[in-house]
Amino acid sequence: MEKLTKEQIDKALKVLKMPADSKLVTHLNACVHCGLCATSCMYFIALQNDKYIPARKVELVASLYRRYCTLTGKIVPKLVNARELDEQMAEEMIDILFGACTMCGRCVKHCSIGVDIAYVVRVGRQMLAAMDLVPATLQATVDAALTTGNNMAIPTEEFVDTIQWMEEELMDEMDDKNARIPLDEKDKHFLYTLNPREPKFFPLSISAMAKIFYAAKESWT
Repeated sequence: MEKLTKEQIDKALKVLKMPADSKLVTHLNACVHCGLCATSCMYFIALQNDKYIPARKVELVASLYRRYCTLTGKIVPKLVNARELDEQMAEEMIDILFGACTMCGRCVKHCSIGVDIAYVVRVGRQMLAAMDLVPATLQATVDAALTTGNNMAIPTEEFVDTIQWMEEELMDEMDDKNARIPLDEKDKHFLYTLNPREPKFFPLSISAMAKIFYAAKESWT
């Protein structure tokens, strides 16, 4: 990793100090390190490495907060385990907060104190995003969703063509010109939402659902 610039660090710290209420501070200071969250995390269960314990993920962000937002952390950081935001810390955050958390929230349910671990992880991710340190593959998916409206980067024209093609196939199979796959129509009883992988890789699943609606004579789009 290249050396972090002052601008990157400043942007990350701005995120850390951004919350106007006490929610972040409360959750960062509430953890008692009891370890109950460990057995709720699929990463810890699978890999049996202490660094994957959810409380350790909270501690990553908490150590930065102590370093830059508390008097003791600024004066004697080692005394309170306050850490600098440097390249090593950034790499550790990328590995743990992005690479070892699905944001499933199981750890939140198991926490005896009620620490919102997912919220703390999200703040850590926001700090990394502010420094442009989101993993490339994940950022590509985000960019695709922002530009095309779906994470498979399917253009609207391609999606419409796929639906029209599937509708023609449906008419032939049902031998009925009224067999349709309605798209973006109003005043329907059912709104059928698609996983972007369906039109991209499994268009026949759309046809299968259309047959069900056709057989049921339902109003849908």
